[in-house]
Amino acid sequence: MCAGCGGLTGDPYRQLVIKSGSFSIKHYGGAGWRWSHRLALRYEPAAHGWFPHRAGGEHFPTDILEKGKPYVETVRDFGQVPFGKFTGNVGWDEGE
Repeated sequence: MCAGCGGLTGDPYRQLVIKSGSFSIKHYGGAGWRWSHRLALRYEPAAHGWFPHRAGGEHFPTDILEKGKPYVETVRDFGQVPFGKFTGNVGWDEGE
């Protein structure tokens, strides 16, 4: 995600968590509508690469005190996809 992709909140990068064999990246941004996104990846030795394991976040208008309903999808939802081919379009109803 680019440094200007956070909208009025600026750079959306918020956090990087590294664990043995995995890491996750958290982004947050927006203006009138805020959003967050977290992507967790695991290293698969047999495939010699990084694969998304879990992706999720939420989106919500800033004029409501409650945050939106979080969404989470796992490898069971999006399949075993190499990181380079992962689109990251989870949790969004593209018909809205």
